[in-house]
Amino acid sequence: MVLKSIILSKKNFGEGHINITLLSRESGIVTASAFGGKKISQRFKGNLDYFNVIDVEVDNSHKGYTTITGIKDVECRFASIPCDINKYASACYVLEICSALLIHNDICGKSEKTYFDLALEVLYKIESTKVCRELFDIVFDFHVMLLQQTGFLSSYLPAPGIRSKFLQLEQLNIEFTNKIPKSFRMLETLTRQS
Repeated sequence: MVLKSIILSKKNFGEGHINITLLSRESGIVTASAFGGKKISQRFKGNLDYFNVIDVEVDNSHKGYTTITGIKDVECRFASIPCDINKYASACYVLEICSALLIHNDICGKSEKTYFDLALEVLYKIESTKVCRELFDIVFDFHVMLLQQTGFLSSYLPAPGIRSKFLQLEQLNIEFTNKIPKSFRMLETLTRQS
């Protein structure tokens, strides 16, 4: 089976293997093992990087786990995100909040769009923005929208001003995910520059 995906998280295991959490259009969140994924092999061609949209071949015939057997296609859509620390922090936050809030086999929430399409849309916004102070608003709006789509947040009143939005976002993190993503503190730099 081939899944169009974005890599949300990677964790090394063994000598040269990686466990990967993917956000796929077809199956929602998928956790899979890439045996030999740390090596630049013909099978993966070094394309298991963040901010790449990949068509990944998976095999779930093994009981209890899914393996990545290869990469069909890689779209390096977000090549400029790793080159800008503010865009990078914002994009990392998007990936982390997706992995914290979304569950396996849930393709879409309360809208017609899949979670994959929603995440892709916000990454495009991050990629194309020219003004640093807009990044925080993009990320904040995505976080609130994702909470609404997953059913965690039914009514919401936006706070005025970027600093109060930041405090509100911190409260949303504590209340709904019980942990603050690693990239959250990096977002503070965006509020200071505003």
